[in-house]
Amino acid sequence: MSDSEENSFQEIEQEDDEAVNNPDIEEEEEDEDYMMEDKPKKQSAEEKLVIDQNEKDRTCATYTFYDEDHTLGNTVRYMLVKRKDVEFCGYTIPHPSENKMNLRLQTIKKNSNEVLKEGLDSLAGLCDVLNDKFDAAMKKFEKQQKKKSK
Repeated sequence: MSDSEENSFQEIEQEDDEAVNNPDIEEEEEDEDYMMEDKPKKQSAEEKLVIDQNEKDRTCATYTFYDEDHTLGNTVRYMLVKRKDVEFCGYTIPHPSENKMNLRLQTIKKNSNEVLKEGLDSLAGLCDVLNDKFDAAMKKFEKQQKKKSK
């Protein structure tokens, strides 16, 4: 390292030390517009799902769900794999820092969009049944608690 580079480096270190040790020196505030760019935007319903499907072969497609994770990915995959008209179904989260989930679906003869919709409808029905059973169990539990407290 040359003498001028070493002197420049030492000056920078001194300025940093002074800034740390002197509470009167305020750091520059970051521009709010710059900060707003980093915040994720809320997506509309159309932006939650992107479909990549071949024009000629409607039996397979890749669906990209934004703001979703393994919870939806694994449950949708499970509901679709059980079907006889599904040849392959799998999902992946490309990277933990990416807020998206990719679902690949290949069907036997049937349009993959229809099969996905039917699978999501089946999942919604399953959630309704689960919710009803939970409500019934809670009512039973609360009834038992009232009897015990008397």
